[in-house]
Amino acid sequence: MGLTFRGVALQDGETPWAAKYWFDLIKGLPGHEPVEVRGDDILAPGRPGWYRGNRVEDHLDLLLEGFIKGEGADPEERTDDWHATTQTIMAAFQMDLNPGTLIASPGSNGYLGLLDDAEIAARTVDVMAGPIISRMSYQKWSIKLEAIGTTFWDLGSS
Repeated sequence: MGLTFRGVALQDGETPWAAKYWFDLIKGLPGHEPVEVRGDDILAPGRPGWYRGNRVEDHLDLLLEGFIKGEGADPEERTDDWHATTQTIMAAFQMDLNPGTLIASPGSNGYLGLLDDAEIAARTVDVMAGPIISRMSYQKWSIKLEAIGTTFWDLGSS
């Protein structure tokens, strides 16, 4: 259900309101957004046959936004839980790792209107953390990924 990256679930539960952590795909939606063009084909008009120069490939940026919160009976338990969950989730987004697979699954709620799993190979470009609040037990995150190899989602049969 929802999103996974490198085998790590990015949504805990059926809804964000009851979840301990929850990330949504905000930009680069499967089947909805075009790729961004990095450059143009360069033509050399003075050369016979108008040879094409090097082409810089198009790219697709993916943006995930979400939160991680700690759960527990007292502030210390919530802080410890938040810290452990943050380490688990952020381990998937290390920038020095090889590209991984981002999978969006429809689940029971029809996530992103998908009928079947959609997946794309991506690498982490940037991880932006918000302030830690609620006595060190809640934090918002923005994570930028870039599609690798292809700029198109594999939409399965949907």
